[in-house]
Amino acid sequence: MIPSRFVVTSCCVAAVLACTTDISSPIAWAGGGPESAVTSATTAPAGEQLISTLIATANVSVTAGTTFTDIFDATTFVCRAPGTCTVRVEVSLVLRDIPGGGEAAYGQVLVDGVAAAPDPEISLEGSQAETTSPSASRALSFVWTAAALASGSHIVEAKLRGSSSVTTTDRSMTIQVFKP
Repeated sequence: MIPSRFVVTSCCVAAVLACTTDISSPIAWAGGGPESAVTSATTAPAGEQLISTLIATANVSVTAGTTFTDIFDATTFVCRAPGTCTVRVEVSLVLRDIPGGGEAAYGQVLVDGVAAAPDPEISLEGSQAETTSPSASRALSFVWTAAALASGSHIVEAKLRGSSSVTTTDRSMTIQVFKP
């Protein structure tokens, strides 16, 4: 099990086009002392409103080889009835140790076992073909979405792989659920 911290919020006002998730306590990162409180605001997709937000953080190193490896525990969210939902998954992570020589790191988010848009896997970062040393640490963020999800429980999985290997340390995942 990958240690993480979850914060769940709900926005239920019908006229709301944007909601704010406020994490009022500091988050401790492996690379240093606690970060200051984090506030994020998201504008809903056209005609939809934010219903809930789940946030997970982890700071345990995970090294992935050439097959996709979980970088968070599988996370369940609920699409309330009636109707469908859209889910937006943002993954922010520190990548390091991508071997030189043109190697790359790839990310993937699955919703109920199906790759979320925009692609089944996204190239996150790569090393220069002419270098031989591993890449330095670099923080990156990426967003995946899945639309027209039926009401009920759904599972999100965030994964990482390398063309040979890659390591991630500090990371966060934000799952936002929207309804029309």
